[in-house]
Amino acid sequence: MNKNQTFIVVKCGNDNEYHAALELDKVITKNGFAWFAKYGSAIKFSKLYENNPEGEFILCLSIFSEGQYKLYSYLIIEFSESFTGPEGSYPAYYKSNIYYINTWIKVKKYSEKKFSYEDLVVKSSLRKLSDTIRRSTAGHFICKLMK
Repeated sequence: MNKNQTFIVVKCGNDNEYHAALELDKVITKNGFAWFAKYGSAIKFSKLYENNPEGEFILCLSIFSEGQYKLYSYLIIEFSESFTGPEGSYPAYYKSNIYYINTWIKVKKYSEKKFSYEDLVVKSSLRKLSDTIRRSTAGHFICKLMK
């Protein structure tokens, strides 16, 4: 496992209307990659890359399902403030709101070692993600593995 890993954990809510990870997986199966759109405050990827140019960046979707939070992980290939990919390379549920999205993240499946909320700490506070995610209203967290 790469020691320079940064985990971007995005809260996706619950799976009542749609399951963001399953929808993303469908697009990846079809294309080999997919674009994930993050609503709300933009993720400052340029700063992340500046601080860790040789790093590996992992997108983690945090979805509340069956009474608990679950993580779904993807390797980040690229990011953009506007959509740059071909039609059909993102989940269909974005179509009606595509112009209101500030962060686009191109991903593929992450096949390295599995990890959980207990394995991650929020970089800014060094608190466990498992403690922070339930209490915070933030839409995303920049994390690292606990040592």
